[in-house]
Amino acid sequence: MHEPPPPTLRLDVDIEALAANWRTLDTMSGPARTGAAVKANCYGLGVDICLPALRDAGAQDFFVAHWSEVEAALAHVPAKQISVLHGANSPAEVAYAKATGVRPV
Repeated sequence: MHEPPPPTLRLDVDIEALAANWRTLDTMSGPARTGAAVKANCYGLGVDICLPALRDAGAQDFFVAHWSEVEAALAHVPAKQISVLHGANSPAEVAYAKATGVRPV
């Protein structure tokens, strides 16, 4: 059997542009804190690529949609900087939030 050719599709993420965009929004927000939505694996761009770039640019608040996304974000920032947009809707989610310090919204 023959091996298929490797995929030809690729996406290059310009993390410098991502960081610059976040810094621009942060400047525009004045005294308000500017967070970063990193849900859905940073919208498919890769949490392991984008979250560190945003963190290093100065972001301190990160938003995921679901509890299943928390672990990937925890690899890069402390729990107190992560908020889960779908809130805590079960006793297990409440317990996880309390145990980790991740914030339900």
